[in-house]
Amino acid sequence: MASNTVVSSDDDNEDNTMDGIDQQTSSLAGTLEPFLVAAIDFGTTYSGIAHSFKHDFKRDPLKIHCHQKLAKSGKAFPSLKMPTTLLLDPDEGFVAFGYEAEETYSELVDSNAHFGWHYFKHFKMNLHKPKVKLSRDTMLKDDQDQEVLALTVFSESIKYFKEMLHQSFKNAAIKPTDDTITWVLTVPAIWDNNAKQFMREAAVKAGIKDEHLLFALEPEAASIYCKEIQVQRKTADDGDVFLTTYDPGTKYMVADLGGGTADFTVREVMQDGSLQEVVCASGEAWGGMNVNKEFWKFIEQLIGEDKLKKVFSECKAEELDFERSIEQQKRDLKADGDGSEIGIRLALGALNEHVEEESAKKLQNTIRKGKLNVKNGKVKIPLSKIQDFFEPSVKNIKEHFEKLFRKKETLGVHNVILVGGFSESKIIQESVKTILAGKKVTIPQDAGLAVLKGAVLYGHNPAIVSARISRYTYGTEVRRYFLKDFDDPKMRDKKHPEYCREVFNKLIEKDELVHVGRSVETEVYPLTADMTGMTIGMYLSEKKNPKYTTGCTYLGKMNVAMPDTTGGLDRKVIVSLHFGKTELVFEGRDETSKKTVTVKLDTLENDAKRK
Repeated sequence: MASNTVVSSDDDNEDNTMDGIDQQTSSLAGTLEPFLVAAIDFGTTYSGIAHSFKHDFKRDPLKIHCHQKLAKSGKAFPSLKMPTTLLLDPDEGFVAFGYEAEETYSELVDSNAHFGWHYFKHFKMNLHKPKVKLSRDTMLKDDQDQEVLALTVFSESIKYFKEMLHQSFKNAAIKPTDDTITWVLTVPAIWDNNAKQFMREAAVKAGIKDEHLLFALEPEAASIYCKEIQVQRKTADDGDVFLTTYDPGTKYMVADLGGGTADFTVREVMQDGSLQEVVCASGEAWGGMNVNKEFWKFIEQLIGEDKLKKVFSECKAEELDFERSIEQQKRDLKADGDGSEIGIRLALGALNEHVEEESAKKLQNTIRKGKLNVKNGKVKIPLSKIQDFFEPSVKNIKEHFEKLFRKKETLGVHNVILVGGFSESKIIQESVKTILAGKKVTIPQDAGLAVLKGAVLYGHNPAIVSARISRYTYGTEVRRYFLKDFDDPKMRDKKHPEYCREVFNKLIEKDELVHVGRSVETEVYPLTADMTGMTIGMYLSEKKNPKYTTGCTYLGKMNVAMPDTTGGLDRKVIVSLHFGKTELVFEGRDETSKKTVTVKLDTLENDAKRK
């Protein structure tokens, strides 16, 4: 063998157990032909579901039905989405989701009968905690600090939407079945492989078939929707101005400003109408929830954190009014207001009951010391102060726009589209237009539904995305001959000193453009002539050219059986990395037996199982 021949990684035994890896010898599943596509936009603050039939998609891609759920009172709310809130009973059985969960729990609190029940809200971002290892055993704390398995919380939420869809066809002549529906779940661009696999397992637990489930990156789904709508202004020969979809060759940026995250993507429309990623999707937790937190912080400092928590723990209806008031004002306020005040409803009467040492008059004086007025149960806050609440988010978004437009890849990008619930805020809209002076900033009429509708479009035609930028460098861990004056002496294999251990064998480099459907291959050879099985570890790195797997993120491993040893050291395994959807698939093929192992990486397994 040549000096650079790749050999087996750290296992030189015959153990072919997978330690939790989903391993099968079948080929990759083909593209589904759905009768109906249903998408769930699982948001931090609000969630929704939409669907469209295949025949409708062919005639009019934008004929998409968004479902609306009425509250127990029968009242319809302005939005076609609902709060991401879940209520489980003391036995962790499903009770309600959305507005109904809020109202039911509020009634339980008012009756002092809520103890032991499990109420969750804004729980999505628990899957994005960089310093916390996500696993199947991850627990979430509810409103009363009781713990429930995160898988239960997410699967019950997804199951609610699944049943909501089927219920909508209860009286239909033709009812879609689980085998005729393709489901699409939206996920933030900043989520890692662990979070995606977690959502997949939650969906499967909810009753969605694994082979009928797709993921759509939120900014990518929004970009697909924006490609279909008429946002490009043109002038006809007779001078009339009209709107049309983007022409091939057009590059545009989509900023998906949601409740939890702000995600950014840049796409180019190709000649065949597909979309190619220009800059790797990026973003961070800069969504609208940060403004809400600033509101809360201000009121807590004014009244007292303990007092506010006490009253809201016993008066959930008042807390809901307070949160909804913040949400409404956040969307409607304008950055160039006339200096007037806005009113936030606050439970002053309830607060007075919990302030033993102060009278109602003293409490109102406390509020007035903050230079605020109180009228009709509402605390009046100056617009200038409200704008301060937006400042941290606006600053982060501004800096990220500037960073993106400094890249050479974004030269020629003049169109920016704002979508997501946070983009409906007048202050955000006006701030972005100021930041991007000279660019054409468009806010679609249904900006809050762009991700949801785009996810439906993606489900009908996943091939609409023709190429993506790799966020990381991917590779396998191998051994090769030790290279003097190149390798670290500490990496010399003690058992086989002629080899270097824990070498990173690169398959795809960070920021590399990868066309959907592409596969990359590498050859791996056995370490000893009598090896009957090979274990291959997969890793990713933030670096473009990592030398060793030390410091890289372990993704998982696969075992490839090599029962025929007649070839000795000349036997080889072809390791492939397939880029098809938003998740990666590894494949190992023994060239002697021609048997193939396909692996969906189990990134939720315990790190202790890696060796």
